[in-house]
Amino acid sequence: MARLQKLKKESQVVQRALPKPTKINEQGFKSAASKTDFSRADDLIKAEMLNILRHDVDGQHLEDLSLDELQAAKKIIESELRPEEQLTLNANFWGIIEQCSSELILAQNKFTRLGVLPKKDQIDALSAKFQLYRDWMNTRAKKTAKMEKKLKVKLAGYQLKVALFQSIGQHIAKLIEETRAELEACKREKATFELLEKNEEKAVRKRLNKLIEEVSLQEKRESELQKRYDALMQEKWNIGQALVRMDATIIAQPVVYQ
Repeated sequence: MARLQKLKKESQVVQRALPKPTKINEQGFKSAASKTDFSRADDLIKAEMLNILRHDVDGQHLEDLSLDELQAAKKIIESELRPEEQLTLNANFWGIIEQCSSELILAQNKFTRLGVLPKKDQIDALSAKFQLYRDWMNTRAKKTAKMEKKLKVKLAGYQLKVALFQSIGQHIAKLIEETRAELEACKREKATFELLEKNEEKAVRKRLNKLIEEVSLQEKRESELQKRYDALMQEKWNIGQALVRMDATIIAQPVVYQ
């Protein structure tokens, strides 16, 4: 928390980690020869800018101001800005800034436009710039390699655990996927058997109704046949009795009455 509060008191260059000059050109901060009110105010601003530069570049101590004081000073500066000075940096402004920055190059310990230099100085300046970037990249690459080596040593155990957890996670994911596939297959089988059960129930009811109808017809037919059989048996008995009487009349002697 204290480190964050301290960082808030630093300049925007430090807060945003912007590039800083390796050497301060104090010639640009000399006091003006005239002593008008404007020049005196300009000298005070230059002196304060020089102090801030010395602090950012060389680590020179600055007066410790509170955040409230810095915020109040910021509001005063913003209130004194003219409307045209309060414009935001849009894409056009950034394009102009990048164009101007691309034309500047360090030559003979000062920044100047590349186009005004002789060809030899241009080549020397560009070569120096390329070498500067190359040295910076090599330095960063070495620092990065050392940092990666330290991280590998410090995080070796964690990396092994991560690899183990990833392996376990993959195995569990595979088991989950297999279980999900089995569950889907079981659902399909269940749906198939339920459909078969419904079809079988319909078929059983249909066959049962047909059997009941056939049994009913058979019982009715048997009842009719039984009645027909009884009628025929009665008719047979009647015929038999008639034949007996007929035989008795023909064979027997006549009865004599006195």
